[in-house]
Amino acid sequence: MEMMKNILNNIINNLPSRDSLKSKRALVLWDSAVGPRIAKNTRAKYVSGGILFVVAKSSVWANQLTFLRTSLIKKLNSLLGEDYIKDIRFQTGFINIEKDLIEEEEDEDYEVNLSMQDYKEAGKLLSPIVDDDIRSSFMDFYLSYKKMINKRIGKGWKTCPYCFCIHDEEESTCSICSLSLKRVDLSTLKALLYTLPWLKYEEVSKILPGYSEIHFRATVEKLKEELKDKIDFNINKYLIDRDDDIKERSVELVTKYLALVEGKEIEELDESLLFQEFGPSIMALLC
Repeated sequence: MEMMKNILNNIINNLPSRDSLKSKRALVLWDSAVGPRIAKNTRAKYVSGGILFVVAKSSVWANQLTFLRTSLIKKLNSLLGEDYIKDIRFQTGFINIEKDLIEEEEDEDYEVNLSMQDYKEAGKLLSPIVDDDIRSSFMDFYLSYKKMINKRIGKGWKTCPYCFCIHDEEESTCSICSLSLKRVDLSTLKALLYTLPWLKYEEVSKILPGYSEIHFRATVEKLKEELKDKIDFNINKYLIDRDDDIKERSVELVTKYLALVEGKEIEELDESLLFQEFGPSIMALLC
């Protein structure tokens, strides 16, 4: 029984979260909840923290719908079967209905094949299941999900670098993570990671419990980018000036960068990674 529980947990961890599924369902049910006239002039875009964000055809539509917000929330939650949507925010934007319909029609004919790696991952994940029928059922379910993901990636969907969801928005970061990052001041978290760059999220959350794992990943990526730019600049400057102060500061930056990338304390670092990141010119600072 414990083994089956672990297998199911592994499968679930590879599937969209429950909240993600509810968000998608709310988007799908929007047209049914509001009726054809409103649906023709709006598009439900995404849900964040129980708030549904909707694009309206014009500012007039956005203003009118704001007054209907309470009744629209009730209708949508009635279809969802729970009070999932807490609020609706309307904004003006472009709505291309014909493009949406064409994409839906094309999607039905879009062919996608699974790679050998996909089958190997599925086999490894489900290998502890002894019963052939149960394993086969889980295999069909998991491979169907992988096909859906591969289809979306093949059609240009992106993977959010912070929550790893697959989305079809213009930016690489999904709208939910973007919204979360805009609302939070990450300067304290950044200062902590600059001082103790080897800390993992579990350790950071005990020191600064107000930050989520998404905030942690975003700050790590931003700090890595900043440190790498400084190191590249200092390498070039040192090769020209041969200034020992530049060398000393650069070695400190290199150490911080390496600790941040590997998540290890200074005495445990593997300097071979530096050659992959900066090339042989890094030797000028280390020697």
